[in-house]
Amino acid sequence: HEDMELTDHTELPQLERCKGLYLTPSAAANVFMLAEFLSNFGAVLGFDMDTLPSLSSLQASILGCNDPSEDELVSVLCHLLVCAIEDPGVAAASKHITLTGQTLARADVTPHTLSEILRVYLDAAALQEVRVMTGMGGSERERRESPDKGHEFDSRLAQHTAHLMANWLLQVPFSALNVTQKSEVTGYIINDLLQNKSVVKQIESSLDRHNSLKTEKWKLDAHIRKLRMSIARKRIYQASLNNPDNRQHPQPCNDDSTDNKKKEPNTAGGENPTGGDKDSTTQDKDPSSGIVDKDSPVGGEKDAPHHADDEDEDLDDGDESGGDSDACLDDLNDQDEGAGGGSKHTYAVLEKLQQQMEVVRQQLFDTAQQVRAANCGQDRFQRTMWMLPHCGGPYLEGIASC
Repeated sequence: HEDMELTDHTELPQLERCKGLYLTPSAAANVFMLAEFLSNFGAVLGFDMDTLPSLSSLQASILGCNDPSEDELVSVLCHLLVCAIEDPGVAAASKHITLTGQTLARADVTPHTLSEILRVYLDAAALQEVRVMTGMGGSERERRESPDKGHEFDSRLAQHTAHLMANWLLQVPFSALNVTQKSEVTGYIINDLLQNKSVVKQIESSLDRHNSLKTEKWKLDAHIRKLRMSIARKRIYQASLNNPDNRQHPQPCNDDSTDNKKKEPNTAGGENPTGGDKDSTTQDKDPSSGIVDKDSPVGGEKDAPHHADDEDEDLDDGDESGGDSDACLDDLNDQDEGAGGGSKHTYAVLEKLQQQMEVVRQQLFDTAQQVRAANCGQDRFQRTMWMLPHCGGPYLEGIASC
């Protein structure tokens, strides 16, 4: 949302300009881009990562100060230009010839020949792009056949950025250009190198790595949630065992006593082993009917012994049930102790998974920064904040360039 719509307005801090920064906004942006590019793709382009120039040395070199790091930008640009000529290169590189008679494909790039080879490369790149846009080769025959297309070709070529840069180098060498022009030429070479096969492969591998880390993060998150749910269930179970009000008496574990109790309620009414009539059984059990069977044990002589035997069986069942209850309590206590031991193991596994999650999150952040710089948004003055990890952290765009 727009921050002007907030009700609790707070005064924005007055941010000072970066200390030691003496470049124009556009030149500073190109220098930051160069530093990030070298840090991310310098290894695949053949740079020695231990001897890469720092941000301050790049600034001093582009300013042309009398400093030992004055030639670092020239050496870096020579290496970048060699990589750009090899891949992606320009169409018909053998037809573009320098003032010394060398073709662009076989020219030896040194600090002394950098300006001339860079001028030929920029002019060839501009011709290639204009030919693609207009569909013309720019030959004299095509100009005679279609003067309008020839005029469009010339106008597009004159307005092309690379052609303008080539005209700069046609007048003065690279070291004599101003700060903004040096940074613009360097930024153009970097943008061309984004089409380099090694750089593209590095970007694709970083994206694949990023996606695989996302999958791993989701799996770790699912495992951590399961373990937390398991720990929560164990805590509820242990709390119910430790609370005597909520603790239920465990059921007997012996199946024999359970079978005896299932048979016990029907002994008072007698059994009908012969599968007799249902009505006669109902009459035997119903004392209000006034009909008593002589074989029924309800009013017979064997009534007392039969109940005595039932009482003895009930006592025996009660003793067996009490023993089984004690056994079940012992089993529950063993399970409780086992749950406590399992909880310790679960906590250890959970802690290990959380550590792995932190490592995966850091790797996710690193792989995301290898592809592009993180745009943190704009403020009310439309100043963009960028996260540049290889340049020291977040940078807020200045008022002069926003």
